[in-house]
Amino acid sequence: MKSQLKVAVIHSQFKTVGGAEIVCLAIVSALNHAGIIPDLFSPEMPDQKLYPDMSKFNFHQTKRFLEGGKMALYRYLVNKLRLRIPSGYDIIVDTSSDTIPSRHSKTKYVCYVHNPASFISDFSRKGIFWQLYRLPFIEIRKLMLVHDRELSLIANSRFTALRIKECFQLNSKAIYPPVKVNKREGIISNAREGSISVGRFSRTKRYELIVSLAKSFPNMKFIIAGSTTTPDQLHYFNHVLSLARSASNVYLITNPDRSELEALFSKSKYFIHAMVNEDFGIATIEAIALGCIPFVHNSGGQKEIVPFNQLRFNDNEIIEKFEKLIESNFESERKSLEGSVKSYSYERFSDEIIKALLY
Repeated sequence: MKSQLKVAVIHSQFKTVGGAEIVCLAIVSALNHAGIIPDLFSPEMPDQKLYPDMSKFNFHQTKRFLEGGKMALYRYLVNKLRLRIPSGYDIIVDTSSDTIPSRHSKTKYVCYVHNPASFISDFSRKGIFWQLYRLPFIEIRKLMLVHDRELSLIANSRFTALRIKECFQLNSKAIYPPVKVNKREGIISNAREGSISVGRFSRTKRYELIVSLAKSFPNMKFIIAGSTTTPDQLHYFNHVLSLARSASNVYLITNPDRSELEALFSKSKYFIHAMVNEDFGIATIEAIALGCIPFVHNSGGQKEIVPFNQLRFNDNEIIEKFEKLIESNFESERKSLEGSVKSYSYERFSDEIIKALLY
């Protein structure tokens, strides 16, 4: 390995805390442990209050050109074409969750892909209109890939790697994101009750299904905790709040910090995740590590985390399966899952990501 490597890390936003932001700063930390202080390019500086474990980096502010959910393919494309990273880097690591490289002809370019739903959905739509819509993007992207001969892709799960292959005919290496899995003394509670669902307030999380499920189990407490830091998230929160008014056993918690989340996990018996085709699901592993029994949708990366069919559901069987979960003893499955979460540790991630980047 060349000494004193110069590394740039690109990330699209630090307004909110999500899996992509955790991965970005974990990569910075891994590089620090390898003796490298990278340059971090992003529209905003990570907030120390949101990211208390930040490592060392040199910050460079970039401009954000297009936002919003419309025409996702071209939003990603324009932002990458307009992004200017100075020359002279040995490696560029892009954690912005797509497979479009910026224009750098000789630099090793690594994309860590989380598979944004809007990006994939634009590629999966059928019909002549969508074929014509995608055509300019495909041709421009081919030109960018020709110039980026050293492009390599890292997927956040085997499920994401498969979708990349299907959509873009590109191979990728799966490296699971890091998750804080070390139990703190005294945080695990023996008096557990009810369920918890965790994730930003977004329509993709399908919290309506949680509220509906709660109405079928009125004697159980259902907690939904998530961020409301953007207008879209706040709008969806108000929608869920209006639905929850008819279910007295549903409790909504906004913007909990890390210690609050750990306390909520430690007091809850079940963790419910209703998102369809979640690319990975860090919250599921955090919940398992803190003793919750997971109950997740039977799709996406969740199937890799929760291999037991009886702990996964399809929409048409959610009530029946949850009732069986309550009535049965899944302690052996819970302990098996709890033992497996060590494979998602920061140490494991750091070792794998450094091997992928530097060797």
